[in-house]
Amino acid sequence: MVYRATPYRRIFILLFLIFIVTATTSLILGRAIDPSRLVLMILLFLPIFISFRFEINDDRLTYEIYYSKLRIHEKIVRVNDIQKIMFKRVGFKQSGAVIKLKSGFNIRVYLFKPKRIYQDLDDFAERYEVSKNKTEDYLILEKMNRKKVIL
Repeated sequence: MVYRATPYRRIFILLFLIFIVTATTSLILGRAIDPSRLVLMILLFLPIFISFRFEINDDRLTYEIYYSKLRIHEKIVRVNDIQKIMFKRVGFKQSGAVIKLKSGFNIRVYLFKPKRIYQDLDDFAERYEVSKNKTEDYLILEKMNRKKVIL
């Protein structure tokens, strides 16, 4: 199944719009725009178009990073490349996972939709006997989510 994430896009858009409003106000008042403010506006504009794609296949995981529709990074991880999967709480009420690899950078799985990704990752770890670790906070979130489903 395919999962997608566009983390913090709304926050970056809001901050970018605030900077646009302040820049146009200073132009209307006849003041020059500070160069550091322009650089900050550009740095706030760039992450708006970043998105992530995560796919769980039969015996592998695919992690891709996109800028707009252009794929800029792809990582395919086979079962035997995974050291362990750590499930943890991220933020106040959100789940997350870190896939620790035997070699290379770890894969952070945060803010993906649909939220079923964590259950599917857990099933993936069970099916292929991959070591997994769940923090206490994650177990509390898992229990709360089960209660919501029952109600």
